[in-house]
Amino acid sequence: MAKSRGGSDATVPTGDPIAALLDGVPLANHYRLAGRLILDDPEDFGARTPVAKRSHGTSMASLIVHGDLQAAEEPLGRPLYVRPVMLFDAASNAETTPPDRLPLYVVYLAVRRLLEGEGAEPASAPSIVVINLSLGDLNRPFSGRISPWARLMDWLSFRYRVLFLISAGNVRSWLPIREFKTTADWSSASSEAREAAIINALNSEKAARTLLSPAEGLNAIAVGAWHADEFTVASDPFYLKDPFPNGGLPNVSSGIGLGFRQTVKPDLLFDGGRELVRASEDEGHVWLAVDGGGAYAGQMSAAPDSGATGRLDYQRRTVGTSNATALLTRSAARIYDSLVEAGYDIPRSHAAVLLKALLVHGAAWGDAGDKLDGAFGPAGRDWQRHRDNISRFLGYGRPDIERVLDCAAERATLFTYGDIQQDTQDEFDIPLPPSIEGSTELRRLTMTLAWLTPVNARHQQYRSATLELLPAGDKAYSLAVERLSGQPTHFAVNRGTLSHGIFEGDSAIAFLDGGMLKLRVACRAQAGALDDRVPFAVAISIETGVGSGIAVYDEVRAAVQPAVRAAAGAAGA
Repeated sequence: MAKSRGGSDATVPTGDPIAALLDGVPLANHYRLAGRLILDDPEDFGARTPVAKRSHGTSMASLIVHGDLQAAEEPLGRPLYVRPVMLFDAASNAETTPPDRLPLYVVYLAVRRLLEGEGAEPASAPSIVVINLSLGDLNRPFSGRISPWARLMDWLSFRYRVLFLISAGNVRSWLPIREFKTTADWSSASSEAREAAIINALNSEKAARTLLSPAEGLNAIAVGAWHADEFTVASDPFYLKDPFPNGGLPNVSSGIGLGFRQTVKPDLLFDGGRELVRASEDEGHVWLAVDGGGAYAGQMSAAPDSGATGRLDYQRRTVGTSNATALLTRSAARIYDSLVEAGYDIPRSHAAVLLKALLVHGAAWGDAGDKLDGAFGPAGRDWQRHRDNISRFLGYGRPDIERVLDCAAERATLFTYGDIQQDTQDEFDIPLPPSIEGSTELRRLTMTLAWLTPVNARHQQYRSATLELLPAGDKAYSLAVERLSGQPTHFAVNRGTLSHGIFEGDSAIAFLDGGMLKLRVACRAQAGALDDRVPFAVAISIETGVGSGIAVYDEVRAAVQPAVRAAAGAAGA
């Protein structure tokens, strides 16, 4: 077994790791990573992977620890646990899982080792609650049936109470753009015309550009790549174009949903670098291929010295859903530490499901939803399918992590967690800020429910536990708010293990239900008997517009604190 934790610098992180990376062998002594990784390599994949070929694991580790280096963010305060599950294959000149073993078996052994142990050996990292899996099966794009690998992820997630963040996958096949006959026409067109043609092409080709397994797993968060990075220096070269120069959309290659039984997948989009495209012409129209980042776009991360000269300071730019997943893993670690710093003692049994809820809680379609809504034409009577089609590309949207991390005078975010059994419900009373009563200020209510479900692979429904977040009193939640249209439908959010909704209103109203927001979480079985208790978490935000003068945070905090002192199961932030 090769297990190391290098470095003795004073800036070396402390504490137990809460995030794990299952990936290729990283260059652990790169100056950006030295002392920041717990490298656990029991099968000695490092001896079988040349230093110059340790690209993917090095890049992912760097993005989790530091973020996009161009943003100059502070590194994580905890070490990152890294278990190699890929090695360099000379035949394909790529990093792959061992060719003589199934990928799901390699991942199963890795997860069992870090959370349960092997034989007489104890668990190598029992504190882990988030696992980054920036991997996908290129030979198994999702086609409607849930894959064995995804079923394993769901089983492991429920058994060990751990959250998998899985890349949606990059589909880098040529994209036909039939609105343009020649590359000259393409180059001379306006950026708006090119963008509209690309959106139309992606919509037409969506059946062939689906998620890569195991991203369809129900308990996991599948992560697509948002067209954004911190690189703003270079202009596009003559042979490359920025498909979305105004940003605000997924990358061209980012895998498209929906998931198993029409669940919202990918769940989230996160910054994956600006992916430029190059054009070619054939068959009477233009075809586009994506560029992998480099001199003109992308996110900067640590990299091995491809020339094998021994340098330990190389960096390079890359793009893709792997990057987006790594950065979301970094966000999960930041949220966890912010809770710890605020004094919350989150039990290991519910940390994963709470992070799942909080990662999604700040997500919204925003302008991207409006853009795709217009591009896909009028919804008409088929509004549900129309909205599902937008969800294929945007999931729940791009999360604003800072909304979860930071306080605002006009916003209060509360969370709770627990376990629930079949045919039972938990009820919650949340005090509303008194200053909102009778006010015509625009108010927003955001509600997120996340859970980890047991699964029944022998049942066509597969998902054993269905949870719903419902009003326990006034149907308008005592706030005179209605569900916004620019988000997945209320039908769609009931298909997976996440329910995320945004409600708004500005009508003056007298509070009902004693000035309380009354909610209930209900549980029912869906795939046979449900004998297990189901872990869940709820996050609720109440807010008014910036500058409203309504002290939402202070008023809710003042009302919640006595209940928090009396019942440690709920908390407000």
